[in-house]
Amino acid sequence: MSMVRRIASFEGHKGCLSEHNGKVLFLDSLALLLGCKESIGGILPDGRHPDVLRIDKKREILFMGDAKNTEAPSFKETQLRLLGYLRWLASHVTKENRIGLFAICFGKKADSVGWEQTVLMLAHEIDFACSGHGITSFGSKQNVAWFIFLHNASRRIKPFVAHN
Repeated sequence: MSMVRRIASFEGHKGCLSEHNGKVLFLDSLALLLGCKESIGGILPDGRHPDVLRIDKKREILFMGDAKNTEAPSFKETQLRLLGYLRWLASHVTKENRIGLFAICFGKKADSVGWEQTVLMLAHEIDFACSGHGITSFGSKQNVAWFIFLHNASRRIKPFVAHN
C-alpha cells in the first residue's frame, strides 16, 4: 500500500481512534482514582495488551480496562481477547486479599447488557466468580461495565447505583 493510501486510510479512522483514545484515557483516570497508580508495562506475559493495566501494590489491586469503540460484545475475536485478560486477572486473584478490577468503556448504551453478560459468561467459562458488577454511565458515549473479583468470591459486594 502506498504512503498516500495509508495516510488516507488513517484519516478515515481518525475520528474512531480519537474516540477510542478518549475512552482509554477515561479508564486510565478511573484506575488512578481507585489508587492503582503504578503502571506495570501495559503488556501481559502472553503478549496481550489491554488498554489500561495498572496496579496498587500496597493494597494488591490489579485494574485492567479495555476501551471499545467499534467492537461489539458478540464479536468472537473480542470475546477471545477478553477471555485472555480474565485469565490473567484470575491468576492475580488466586492469592488471598488480592482484588481484580475489570472495566470496559463503550459508547452505545444499548450494548450495556451485552457487555455485562459477555464478561460474566467468560468469567464463568474459567470458573472465575465475580463478587460485584454493574454498568455506570458517565454521559454521552461513556458507559462502563465494571466487575470486581476477589479471592474469596463468597464475599459479595453490593453494586453502587448512581442516582441521576
